[in-house]
Amino acid sequence: LYATGTVRRVHNLYGPSEDTTYSTWSLVGRDADKPSIGRPVTGSTAYILDATGQPVADGEAGELHLGG
Repeated sequence: LYATGTVRRVHNLYGPSEDTTYSTWSLVGRDADKPSIGRPVTGSTAYILDATGQPVADGEAGELHLGG
């Protein structure tokens, strides 16, 4: 999108279909290879949990749980 020369900012908005809208957002940098899903929008929460429902440490794999 940035390559068109007419786009100033690109936002990545993420949300599962069950959410109807979106839960997280991030500003995509011009050189971004793989954009992040970002941070929760106001009024939403996002947690990465393990198989037992406990939060994982930063950088560990888990399942995304959204709320709000």
